Amino acid sequence: MPSNPNPSDDLLAKLEELEKVTAEKANVEKLQKALLKIARLSSQVSRMRDFYQDLHIVISELINATNFYVALLTSDKQFVKFEYFYDEEDIELDPTSWEPEPIEAFKSTLTGYLFKTEQTLLLDEKLIKDLIDQGEISMRGKPTNHWLGVPLMVNNEMIGVMVTQTYDPDQNYTSQDKEVLTFVSQQVAAVLSQNKYQQQLRAYNEQLEFKVLQRTEMLQQINQDLEEKIREVEQSSAIQNAVFKISELANSSAELDEFYLSLHKIIDSIMHSKNFYICLYNSKTERLTFPYIIDEFDNDVFERDLKKDKPLEEQSPTERVLLSGQPLLINEENNSKWLEMQVIVGTFPETWLGVPLLKDSEAIGVLAIQSYVKGKSYTDLDKEILMYVGQQVATTIIRKKSTDALKKAHQKLKKANDELEKRVEERTNELSITNNTLKSMLDERNKMQKKLAFEAFHDNLTGLPNRALFINRLEQCIKQQRRNDKADYSVLFLDLDRFKVINDSLGHLVGDELLKQVAGRLEDCIRPQDTVARLGGDEFCILLRDVSDYTITAKIAERIVESIQEPFQVDESIIHTSTSVGVVIGNLNHLTSSDVLRDADSAMYHAKDSGKSRYLLFDAEMHQAALKRLKIESELRNAIKNHQISVYYQPILDLQTGHVVAFEALSRWFHEELGFISPAEF
Repeated sequence: MPSNPNPSDDLLAKLEELEKVTAEKANVEKLQKALLKIARLSSQVSRMRDFYQDLHIVISELINATNFYVALLTSDKQFVKFEYFYDEEDIELDPTSWEPEPIEAFKSTLTGYLFKTEQTLLLDEKLIKDLIDQGEISMRGKPTNHWLGVPLMVNNEMIGVMVTQTYDPDQNYTSQDKEVLTFVSQQVAAVLSQNKYQQQLRAYNEQLEFKVLQRTEMLQQINQDLEEKIREVEQSSAIQNAVFKISELANSSAELDEFYLSLHKIIDSIMHSKNFYICLYNSKTERLTFPYIIDEFDNDVFERDLKKDKPLEEQSPTERVLLSGQPLLINEENNSKWLEMQVIVGTFPETWLGVPLLKDSEAIGVLAIQSYVKGKSYTDLDKEILMYVGQQVATTIIRKKSTDALKKAHQKLKKANDELEKRVEERTNELSITNNTLKSMLDERNKMQKKLAFEAFHDNLTGLPNRALFINRLEQCIKQQRRNDKADYSVLFLDLDRFKVINDSLGHLVGDELLKQVAGRLEDCIRPQDTVARLGGDEFCILLRDVSDYTITAKIAERIVESIQEPFQVDESIIHTSTSVGVVIGNLNHLTSSDVLRDADSAMYHAKDSGKSRYLLFDAEMHQAALKRLKIESELRNAIKNHQISVYYQPILDLQTGHVVAFEALSRWFHEELGFISPAEF
């Protein structure tokens, strides 16, 4: 039988094995606690900076990790960002202030070597030296004694590295440290992946919320614009229907009283006109009569004399419209002034609108509406509509009075005796012919009115809108821009260079034909929603709607200049001309159409002075120069009276004798505000 071993040796071996198991158990428990701490940290991550600091503490409990850093790759894998960095040699460094560095900058470093191999690296001083000798790396910073780096992997894809190092030769890392740090890195990579996903999710949600908010605001704006357009279309449709009804009513056979009542109903359907009256003036008796009046407070209005020599401030609104032949609007802007004047007959209204009834440019009456409702105020649009209605009413009154006269004459004929029966019959036939002739004349008159209505707002030569229509549309754009600063517009003012020479040399017929062809080319250069108008002579104006970008306006102006430069074929003549264009971008400083046209005209003349055949954008210096010139021209008239012009005598010498033989009288102007003004200026 074999001899029994020494019992003390067995006991010693068992004690060593027990100590080893106990140490391993303690390490496992220590690792488990560390992992639990990391798991708890990952569930409570709010600031990554705090997470990294706590992670450093936990890892330091497992291995020697005094010097520790975490570096992550950017999403495109082209840059490296140090998220956490602590080093006992560089304790002042703050990685949060570091910008990402190109991955190429780490190519020869230990960190870069780790990115390249994607394998956990446990290096001592000898292995580091071997890598340097092999040309794989070069040290960056203070040389380290031991270096342990692990890759942070998510789904087999490297997202960064986690590194600990020591500068103490007596502190070395072991394979167990390598396993511990590798295991911890898996937990850290999972936390970083989750945090990155949450950041992306938050960014996506924020972007989505912004887009939803932006889309909601855009839809609200579109809805508001659509509602505004619907209101404008409905209002335009109602006005158009009312105009048609008035035209039909004017051509009907209704009596004047019936006509007035129907007219009142039509007008009341498109604007508030519960209180309505028509005043007529008899030039022979110089009396005012009121054939139709509907008023809440003052229905009993009697005829009265019109005193033409009455001062302006003593004239009632009705008298002022009649004597001036111009419409008059009283609203919230000026009703306090009229209240102080105390010239309104009867109850004072909140708002009043009157237009003249014209016959051959002379007022034969007044059509007026008024309201006593607090806050009610008629507008310029109401004035334009009522002006058109006034033209129809004046024509109808004149026609119906003529018809009434014919009826009275017919009744007198029917009362004639039997002896004149044959003549009555003949006369009746003649009247029938006359009526047919009158009907034909009325039809012709209606056609003429339509033609005149067109010609009133269009140029007879070119068929383009004239100054009146252009100003009307420009005023609309100005008002729209005040209501909505996004309702932009631009104006181009131009005339033909050397047009007078063409007229004088080739004749006015050729000049007129040239203007027609120019109008056609201008219409080809603009969009359907824009307006090109002839203001007179060879002056044209173009209104560009919804355009505030000078680049777009400049392109149109350049296209116009190039188009006009092309030769014109007029009869057998080839005519070359050009144009100078003044450009104005509409803004809130332009209060009236006159302001816009003034600036555009000024820009055009500066374009001419700059060499013609070009366009020029208006600026404030042009306006100031024009104002100074106007001031000089205006005040020069009073300069002599105010003794501002002085005479200076410049001697003329005989060069041979040196004697004064004559004097040259020179004028000099010293202005009280502008100072000395050169004769070249005045």
